[in-house]
Amino acid sequence: MANIVWHTKLKMRLDLTQNDLGQGIEGLWDLIYDTDRLYASRIVPVSERGLQCGGICQEKGVVAWMHLRLRANGRREGRRRA
Repeated sequence: MANIVWHTKLKMRLDLTQNDLGQGIEGLWDLIYDTDRLYASRIVPVSERGLQCGGICQEKGVVAWMHLRLRANGRREGRRRA
């Protein structure tokens, strides 16, 4: 699980712990999460959705493709597909 996700298409570092994802753009989470859900429903591979681990993975030069998850308690997560 990751709290920081790098959006490769938008060139944005997203902090999932912040309401505006750290970008100052209202509604950004909804847009990105809904887009990821749409990709999932169309069976687009996670590696083509444009979301990577933006924390320690990126710092170490590791590419770890992610998808987004919203837990029942409202916590946002970036998860790696195994």
